[in-house]
Amino acid sequence: NAIKEKVSKGSVFIVLDDVSDKNQLDALVGDKNWFRPGSRIIITTEDDSFLDSKMHKKYSPKELDDEEALQLFCYHAFGKMAPPEEYFRLSKQAVALCHGLPKALEKLGSFLSDKTSEDEWDDMLNKLERSLPNAILHL
Repeated sequence: NAIKEKVSKGSVFIVLDDVSDKNQLDALVGDKNWFRPGSRIIITTEDDSFLDSKMHKKYSPKELDDEEALQLFCYHAFGKMAPPEEYFRLSKQAVALCHGLPKALEKLGSFLSDKTSEDEWDDMLNKLERSLPNAILHL
């Protein structure tokens, strides 16, 4: 296995983003014994249930408070840390849909950034609210 050969030669630092299942993880990192002491592997996933056998430490990001969430959303939606006055209500509505989750805030802000009117924003946010009742926005 080419990956096993490369990683067994010395300490490595690997970042695996958005790993979705055990088979995918096994194909990418194989067995812990492949890696030399000092190696670090960072894995991001929405479902960590398949990580237990391979995980040394687990870190779960904290949800952002309302102010931090609004700033992050606005940075991605408007390119600045606060919304224009006319988009304040819509921005707060968008932030509420994301439940303080940074990835959701970034994705929704980026998605709405090219919408050119308040009506477009209102329409998109209402569609999201209807399609995701009582659920966290998964993007």
